[in-house]
Amino acid sequence: MTGLLLFLPFLLCTIPALALPTLEEARALLSSPDTQERTDSTRKIWQSGTLALPLLKELIHDPHPEVSGRAAFILKRFEVGLLPSSAPELLALSEALDRAHPNSRTAQLIKLLEHQDGSPIALKLLNHWTLHEKGQLRRLQDHSQLITEALLEHRRHWEQVFTCQLSPSCRAAIITQVDRQNSPMKRSIIAMLAAPAPEQIYRELKKQNSKIAQEIIVILSRLAIIKNKLPLAMQILSENLATAKDRDLARALAFLEKSSGIPAPLYGGKWQLEFQIYQARLNRKPKDLRALSAQLTEDKFFQYENHLISGSLSLPENRKGEGKFPNEAALTALHSAFATPPQPPDIEALSAETLLDWTDLARTLTLLSSPHEAAETLLSHGQPSSAISLLWHSGKRSDALRLAEECLHNVGENRRPKIRLTLSSLHLKNGDTPAAQKAFKPLIQSDSLRETEKRKAISLGLKIFPRAELLPLAPKLNSMQASQRAPAISSLLPYPDKVSIFWYEYFLAQNPGQTPLELLDKVENFLSAGLKKADEIVRERLATASQKTLLPSDSLYQNALFLKLPESLELVKKAAWHQLSIQDLLRIIQDPAWPEKTQEEALQTAFQIDPIHPALYWHSLARGQPQISLAQLHHLTLGDPRLSLTLAALSKKRESLKLAVEVADLRDANSIRSLSILAKSLLAEGKAPEAARLYQAALCGEIAIGTHPPSSIPTTLKNLANYLEARRLMAQGEASEKIWQQRLQAIRKAALEN
Repeated sequence: MTGLLLFLPFLLCTIPALALPTLEEARALLSSPDTQERTDSTRKIWQSGTLALPLLKELIHDPHPEVSGRAAFILKRFEVGLLPSSAPELLALSEALDRAHPNSRTAQLIKLLEHQDGSPIALKLLNHWTLHEKGQLRRLQDHSQLITEALLEHRRHWEQVFTCQLSPSCRAAIITQVDRQNSPMKRSIIAMLAAPAPEQIYRELKKQNSKIAQEIIVILSRLAIIKNKLPLAMQILSENLATAKDRDLARALAFLEKSSGIPAPLYGGKWQLEFQIYQARLNRKPKDLRALSAQLTEDKFFQYENHLISGSLSLPENRKGEGKFPNEAALTALHSAFATPPQPPDIEALSAETLLDWTDLARTLTLLSSPHEAAETLLSHGQPSSAISLLWHSGKRSDALRLAEECLHNVGENRRPKIRLTLSSLHLKNGDTPAAQKAFKPLIQSDSLRETEKRKAISLGLKIFPRAELLPLAPKLNSMQASQRAPAISSLLPYPDKVSIFWYEYFLAQNPGQTPLELLDKVENFLSAGLKKADEIVRERLATASQKTLLPSDSLYQNALFLKLPESLELVKKAAWHQLSIQDLLRIIQDPAWPEKTQEEALQTAFQIDPIHPALYWHSLARGQPQISLAQLHHLTLGDPRLSLTLAALSKKRESLKLAVEVADLRDANSIRSLSILAKSLLAEGKAPEAARLYQAALCGEIAIGTHPPSSIPTTLKNLANYLEARRLMAQGEASEKIWQQRLQAIRKAALEN
C-alpha cells in the first residue's frame, strides 16, 4: 500500500465516471510501476460508485499489497459514506480522523462533527472502532457520546443514520448515550436502533452497562415479541426486574406470562411481591390477592387498587402511627352505598369532612345520586359553571337553567361571559334556539371576552347565528398583521386552521379592499365547489418553496395533506423523519380516500420510524400482509392500557382489554377507560357480576386518585347507571333489588340524555 495517502488529493477531483476495467485490467493498472497510472486508475474505479463493489471485493483479496490496499481504501470510503461527490473538506476531515492514533483521535473527531455532514461518517467510523477496539470501552463511550450529541442535533441525517447497517455493539453504544439525553424522541430512536437485532443488542448493552434503563428493557422486550421470541422477552424482563425503578416491569412480566401461557423464569428479588400480586390478579384468585396485598407496607394506593380489582370494598388498614387513607371519608360513603346490602350514606357527615377536597366532594355526591348537594358545594367554592353543568348532566335541566339565569345576575362582570356561554349551550341542547340567541346576543358586542373565550363563543355562535352577525367577535380580522388575523380566520371557517388561513390570505392578497365577510364567503365557496384549482395553486407553491423540509406547522404542508396531493406523501415522510412522529403517516394509512400504493408506502415509512407501534402491525395484518400474528400483537401491548385501547378500537374486539384490566393502574386515565369499556360489553353479554366488579373499580378509583379524575361527569354518570343496572340484576331479595331500582331510575334518565 506504498504511497496510498499520497493519491488522496487526486481523489478529491471530480471527473466523469468511466467504464469499469475488467478484473485483470484492474490488477494490472493498480499494480503499475507508474505512480500516476495507479492514482488515475484508483480514482476512476472510485468514480464508478457502488457499481464497482463486486470488482473491489475481488481485488481486496489480491496477493499484491498495492492492489489489495487500494481496493481496501476505496471500500472503506464507501463503507463510511464518502463518495467522489463529497465535499473536499469532508474527505480531508474524514481521512485525518481515520489516520489519527486512537489515543488522540478525539480532537479530529470533534472537527469532523463540526462539519454539517460529518456525523453520519463519524458514526460509520465508530462502527468500525466498536468492532476492532472492544477492549477500549471508556474511549468508545466518550466517542459515542460526542457522536450521539451531534446526531441528535443534525436532524437532516436521521433517515440516513437510522436505516444504515451498523453492528450490534455500535448500536448498543449509541442507545446507551441516547438514553442519557433529555430528548422527547428518545423512545423512537432507541426502538429504531434496537429493531434489527434485539437479542444481540441486549447482550452488548449488558456488556457495556451495569444497569440498563427500564425504558430500554421494555422496548427490547417488545422487539423480542415481534421477532416471535417470547422466552427472550420474558428473560429480558425478569433479568432486569431487580434494578427496575418501579413495579411496571413486574406487571409486564406477569401479563406476558399469562397471555402467552409460557411460565416466567423463577424470580426472587426486588418487586417479587408485586409480581406475585399481578399473577394473582391475572389468574383471578381474589383470596390469594388479598393475602399478598396485606403484605404491602408502604404503597397504600396499590393495596386499595388490589382490593378493588378483587371485587372488595375495603380500605387499607390504618397501622399505628399512620394517617388516614386519602379521600377516606368519600370512599367510606361510596362503599356504604355500594355495599351488599346497600346502605344509605351519611351525606351530612361527608360534607362536613374538613380534609375532603371540594372537587372530590362534588364528584362523590354525584356518584351518591345527590347532584343538588354537589352543585351547592361547587357554588360555595366559586365554580358556578361546573355547578350548572353538573345539574344539567344529572338530568336536572330546569334547575340547571334556573341556576344559570340566577348566576348571570350574581357573578362579577368578568365571569358573566362564561355563564352566558354555558346558558346558551344548554338552551341549544334543549332545542330552544330563540332562548339560545337571547342568552348569547350580549356576547357579540362584549369587550370583556378573553381570547380563549372568543374562540369558544364563535364556535358556539356559528350554531346559533349567521356568520355575518358574529364578525364583531373577531375585530382582529381587520388587523394589518396576518398573525393577529389568524386565530379569528380559523374560528370562522370549517376547515383545518392552516388551510383556512392560507386561502383567506391568498384571496386577501388578490384584492386587499375586500371585507372580511366577502373573504370568508369566497374561501368557503372556493373549497366547496371543487379542489382542482386549489390543487394547481398548492402544487405551484410547492414547486417554488424555498424550504427542503416542510413541517406540519407550515400551511403548504397542511394544504397538501388536506387536498391529498401526490406530493403530500413525500412532505409527510420528510416531516416524520425530522420529528420522528408517525401521526400524519397514520392519518394517510387509516384514510381509505388515499391511493392504496400511497398507504403502503406510508406504512413502510412508519414501521421504520416506530417499529414497536401495535397499530402499524394491525394495519399490516388487516391488509393481508402480516408481519406478526394477532396473538403476538396482543402480547405486544404488555398490558399497557393505552395500547390495549388502541388495539381494541382498531380490531373492534375486547380481547386486548380482558387481561389489561386485571393489571390496570387506576391512576392512569386509560386504565379507567379500559375498565368501563370492557364492563359495558360484559353487561351487554349478561355478565352482570363481572361488569359490576369492573365498574366498581373504575368509579371508586376515580375518587381515590384525588383532584384530577380521568372522566368527565357525564361519562361518570353513564358508568354509574350501568353499574346500578348490573347491581340490580345481581340483587338477592326484593328489598335489595328495590333500592338498586330506585337509584337506577334516579340516574338513568340523565345518563341516557347525555
